[in-house]
Amino acid sequence: MISRLAKISDVPGITIIHKELFPGEMANSHNQVKSEYHRVYVTVDSHDTILGYVIYQVIDGEAEIYFFGVKEEFQSQKIGQELFNYSIEELKKEKINKITLEVKESNLAARKIYEKFGFINVGIRPRYYHDEDGIIYVWEDKTI
Repeated sequence: MISRLAKISDVPGITIIHKELFPGEMANSHNQVKSEYHRVYVTVDSHDTILGYVIYQVIDGEAEIYFFGVKEEFQSQKIGQELFNYSIEELKKEKINKITLEVKESNLAARKIYEKFGFINVGIRPRYYHDEDGIIYVWEDKTI
């Protein structure tokens, strides 16, 4: 298993996971992989099959997580943690010192990962998701 920057050839695998995890959400990963304002990272197995992905928008030294997911059959195997750690280290190399995100209040597994990596719950966005509130998390590294 290895984490790396996504390539255009990864888009079909990202799209499959995206549709599995976020039904009804439009996948725009092709444009995001090519965009200078986005960073898309993936974790792949030894056959280069996409196991998970994370998409950030990057502007003015800050990043926002748009999507973060691991194929359902590979969840709870620390793949998300490995991918998240890799992506944060890569963003630090670009002098990104702040990352924000929103997550469903009920998504306790994701919230646990974010908190493990030092993200702080800074508020609630009522009905951010059509069916529930979003929790706003922020990570900052003031040494960068």
